[in-house]
Amino acid sequence: MNIYTPLGYFFILASLLLLIRLPVFAATDTKWHTSSSRTLTIDGLRGYLAVGVFIHHAVIYYQYLKEGIWDNPPSSLYTLLGSIDVSLFFMITGYLFWGKIISDEGRPGWMKLFIGRAFRIGPVYFLMTGLMLLIISIQTQFTLQEPLNKVLLELAPLMLFGLFEPGHVINGFNGPRGITAAVTWTLRYEWVFYLIILPISAIFARNRKHHLAYSIAVLAMCFASSLFKHGSSNNLLLAAFFIGMVCASLQANNYVIGISDRVMSIIAALILWFVFFEPVPTFRIVQTVLSGIVFFAITNGCSLFGLLTRRSAQRLGEISYGIYLLQGIVLYTFARIPEMSTLATSTSLHYWFFVLVEGITLVAMAFTAYYFIEKPGIAAGKKIVSRLNQVTR
Repeated sequence: MNIYTPLGYFFILASLLLLIRLPVFAATDTKWHTSSSRTLTIDGLRGYLAVGVFIHHAVIYYQYLKEGIWDNPPSSLYTLLGSIDVSLFFMITGYLFWGKIISDEGRPGWMKLFIGRAFRIGPVYFLMTGLMLLIISIQTQFTLQEPLNKVLLELAPLMLFGLFEPGHVINGFNGPRGITAAVTWTLRYEWVFYLIILPISAIFARNRKHHLAYSIAVLAMCFASSLFKHGSSNNLLLAAFFIGMVCASLQANNYVIGISDRVMSIIAALILWFVFFEPVPTFRIVQTVLSGIVFFAITNGCSLFGLLTRRSAQRLGEISYGIYLLQGIVLYTFARIPEMSTLATSTSLHYWFFVLVEGITLVAMAFTAYYFIEKPGIAAGKKIVSRLNQVTR
C-alpha cells in the first residue's frame, strides 16, 4: 500500500470517529456554547477539519523521517488537507463573528469580545507553549545555553496569545516551530481578524443595507488582488474570512438555499471530490471559491449525508481546538523515539498504524485539555464578562 493512498486518511478518520464514541468522552456532549440548527453542522465540520490537518502533518512527517525533508507531500489530497481545511476554519470564524456583529448592529461591546477571545484561545495555547518549552528544556538539559536576557527576549513574544510565532531559536535550540508543527501561524491571522478587520468592518454592519454589499466587495478585492499577485496565499486566506462573512450577510438578508439536505449533500460531496481529487494547481482561487460554496451549503444545514451531525463528529468538533494545537507536540514526541519511528517507516502499512496510535494519543490529550483547561478557561472568561456587564449597567 502506497503511503499516499486516500485509504490511509479514511482509515484514521473512521478509527477516531469510532474512538470518540466511547462513554469516556461523553463530557463533550455538554457544550460550552449553545448550538442552533445553523451551527450544528459547523460544530461537526470543525472535527473533520482538525483531524484533516493532523493527517496532513502526519504524512509530511513520513517524508521528514525518511528523507529529512519538511515540505508538502507529493499528493494533492494530503497537501490540500492542510490548506483547504485551514481556509474552512477561517470561513467559520468569519461567519460566526460577522453574524454576531450584524445582530449587534456593529456595536458588540469590543472589550467583552476581546476578553472572551483571550480566554477561548489562551488556555490551550499556553498549555501547548508550556509543553514546547518543556521539550526544549529537556533538549538543552535544563541549562542556559544563551544569556538570560536573550532567552527572555525570545520568550516574550510567546506570551501574546499566539499573535507571534516562536522564533527560530530559543535558548540555543534550533527549530522550536518543528515541535509545534508551526500550527500557531493561523492564530496570528485570527487575531488580525479580531483586532483589525472586524472593528473596521463593523462600521458597515450598522446599516442592514450595507453589510452584504461591503462583504461581497472586499471578497472580490481579495480575489482580484490574488490574481494580480499570481495566487497570493495571504489574499486567499483573507478571502476565506470574507467568504464566511458573505455567508452570514446572505443569511441575515434571508438568502437561503431552498433545497433538501440530501440534494445539498450530493452537490457538496461532488464539489469536495473535485477540490481534493481533481485539483487545479494553477487556479487556487477556484479551490477557494468551490470550498466557499460547500461552506455556504453547510451554513444552510447541509449535513453531508448526516456525517456532520453525528454524535462522534460533534464530539470531535468540541475538542477540535486541542486537536489542532497539540498535534505538533504528539508528532514530534513520537518521532523522537528511534525504535518506533524506524519500525513505522519500514512499510506504509506500519506507518498508518503508527499514525493511528498518534491520533488516539492526540484525541486523549485534546479531551483532557478540553475538560481540565479549555472549558474552565472559557467559563472564567464568561464570568469576567458577566461582571463587566453588571458594572456597566
